[in-house]
Amino acid sequence: MTTRREIKTETQKVPVIIREWTTCDFCGLAIKIGLYEVWEGQIVQMSGSCYPDSGSTSKYTIDFCQTCWTEKLLPWVVCHGLLPNPEESDW
Repeated sequence: MTTRREIKTETQKVPVIIREWTTCDFCGLAIKIGLYEVWEGQIVQMSGSCYPDSGSTSKYTIDFCQTCWTEKLLPWVVCHGLLPNPEESDW
C-alpha cells in the first residue's frame, strides 16, 4: 500500500494537500474516486495481544482497486468455494 499525494505550494511556501489516494497493491494504479463516493477494497490480517493496561499488535493490509477486486480477487475467492457476504446500507 503506497499513499500518494499531490501537493500545491502557496506563495507563502506552505504545503497544502490537494488530493490524497492509495495505490492498488495488485496493479499499482491509483485508487481515485469522486468526492461523495466510497470505495474500500482491502484484506486485513491483525494479530497481537490486548491487556487492560497495554498491548501490542501487528497488522498487514492489501489494498485493491475496483477493477482488480471484481475481476481478479472475487473470481479467485469464488473458485475456491468461498462466497462473499454482501451488505448494504442506506441512511
